[in-house]
Parts: sequence; C-alpha cells; structure tokens
Amino acid sequence: MIVYNNYLQIMEHSIVVGGNHHNTLGVVRALGQKGVSPFVIIVGNGKSSFVLKSRYIKGGLILPTSEDAVLYIKEEFSGQGRTIIYSCSDGVTCSLDNHYDELKDNFVFFNGKEQGRISRLTNKYEMLRLALMCGLNIPATIKIEGNTIPNGITYPCVTKDMDNVNGSKHDMKLFQNVEQLSNFLQNNNESKEILVQHYIDKELEFQLIGCSVINDKGEYDIIIPGHTKIIRAQPVTNTGFLEYYSNDGFSFDKDSCKNFIKACGYTGLFSIEFIRGKDGIDYFLEINFRNDGNAYVVTKAGVNLPYIFYLNALGKDYSAEAQRPIHMQVSMPVVKDFKTVLQGRVSILQWLKDLKRTNCFFYKDKKDPAPLRAYIKELLINRI
Repeated sequence: MIVYNNYLQIMEHSIVVGGNHHNTLGVVRALGQKGVSPFVIIVGNGKSSFVLKSRYIKGGLILPTSEDAVLYIKEEFSGQGRTIIYSCSDGVTCSLDNHYDELKDNFVFFNGKEQGRISRLTNKYEMLRLALMCGLNIPATIKIEGNTIPNGITYPCVTKDMDNVNGSKHDMKLFQNVEQLSNFLQNNNESKEILVQHYIDKELEFQLIGCSVINDKGEYDIIIPGHTKIIRAQPVTNTGFLEYYSNDGFSFDKDSCKNFIKACGYTGLFSIEFIRGKDGIDYFLEINFRNDGNAYVVTKAGVNLPYIFYLNALGKDYSAEAQRPIHMQVSMPVVKDFKTVLQGRVSILQWLKDLKRTNCFFYKDKKDPAPLRAYIKELLINRI
C-alpha cells in the first residue's frame, strides 16, 4: 500500500476508485472543477500513479485489488458522514455490489438496490435478455459451450466472452462461415461459455453516457445529455477518436433505454453502447455500470455528470447542472489514436487534421498539468 498525503483523519465526502487511467482522472477533474476534492484509490500494482499528481485531490493511495479498495474504504471511512464513492472500473463496481449490505448505510455508491444484482447483470447473456425485455433491439444471439455449433446461427457472426468484467475482449472475433467458427471452437481449449452474435453491418457506433439518480419524489431521474459518435478506435475498445453532440435532432429509443436502467434498479454513472446498422435499426451492445472512459467529454461539453451524482447524494438541487446546454466536442486520446497511423488505418495528414480540430483531451489540462507530465514519464519508463 502506498499512501499519498496524510488526510486519512479528515472527513471525506467523496472517494474516486479506479485504475491508473484517464477514466479515473476524468472524474477527479470533473469534481475538482466544482470545488470538490476527492480522496483517490488507484487499483493496481504500480509504485506510482499519474492520477495522484492531480492538483484536485486531497490524498490518495495505491492498492492491489478492487476488493482491497472496498475493504479499506469500509474500515477507514465508515461513520464519517455521508461519503460518496465513484467507480471507474467494472471490477470496482462489482466489489462494491458484493458488499452492498455492509456499505449501504454509510456510503452512497453506484448500485442496483440489492447485493449481487449488478454482478449478475454484467453477464452479457443476462444483460441482453433484460435489454430485449425492455424493448431494445439486440443482434441475434446464441449462447454456446464447448465446440458444438447449434442450429440457428446467422453468418457472418462474432464471438464474445460472456463475462463483462473478467472476460477478455480479445475473444471478440469475426467469422464468415460455419467452417471458420468450427475451427475456432475446436482450438479453444477453455470450456467456458461464449456468445455468438449475428454481425451487424454498421452505419454508426454511438454511446449514451449518463447518470441515473433517485430524485426528491423517489422517482428515477435518468440524465443523458448527448451521444458520442465513434469515428475510430482500437479493436477491443471504443475509447478513441470521437465526436460528442447533444441529443437535439438525434433519434434513439430513449424510453426503452430508461426502462432498461430502471429494470436494472441502477443508480450511478453509466454508458450504453449501440451500433446503428445499415438497416436503420439501433442494436444494443452493452451497458457499463461505472464511469465510462469517454465520459470526460460530457464534462467538457457542458454537463458535469459526477457533480450531479454528488449533489443528489447530498440531497441538493442538481437541476441547473443537468439542464446546461451541450457544446459539440471532438475528443482524441492522442497516444492511443496515433496507433491507427502506425497500423496504416489513417494517413498522417488526416490524423494531424483531426488533432487540430480536437478540443477535448483526456490527459492535457492547462489548469492541471502535472498528470500529463507524469503520464509521459510513465510511458517513457515503460518503453525503456
């Protein structure tokens, strides 16, 4: 355990937990810009963290696992008032979910109203079943185990790991016919269940990044200020070069999305991922019960979702923040996106044009420069 600053005796009103990642840094900066200085727990085995260099934090430490982080919070912060926890990874959300009954009286955190519910819903098959019941469209999906191919699979198809938390997105593969799928299954030494979905020829990939809270009337208030349009990303993530717009004039099934979140019993920050097919249908892919890696673009666009959750948790009025206008943003994780140039997917000239019009960066911030310097230092050390 590595502790930064000795603030453990100070009553904390917010704790941010996540990896040494821009996801965590985005929540820290969103809160800090509103005058809220969180205590930060970095989950990982590193000896240092660029996130903990932020000027906005009161203190922080590094712990090896999400479970260690939750146990530490329970031991150190119970009985210190209404403390708010922000989850920036799937593992942290599930650890909090698995300790729901122990934490619910002392902490406000992303949850599904009962212990274990969110962990169950991170199973992609269960997630898709509930989404379908709530009126969302999903790609034709079949669950298989072993190497026997059932009837009814439509080609081309993609395979996905069932476990949204501990599974590998590298298991996402495209197959054009039954022979290719059969060869993959025969060579797959693990007997775990996987999903096979019909491949959607996409027109657009987009996200709905939002916040779900219970208002003063005891009703769900689900705030989705806008949507991302994914321009390009690496194969196993949608954190890449993107544009963010308000939802004015953008058509999507808002009612089914909100019904789905209510059916999950969920309050907290979230993102829902969709593919719009060339057939004009929006297909639900998954929901993330946490702060999304792209979520800082919403803060930059004008609406501070972490602060909305903070105000609601303290019983304060958040309506003014939720109703702020959205200003279109262009976001680029520069180092990761430059890989698309090295991969030959985009020309250096086009990349430089895209960089020039980018106005949202996940690491660079003139008012909080230390994390970027530390991040570059970490990159150089790891490269060496």
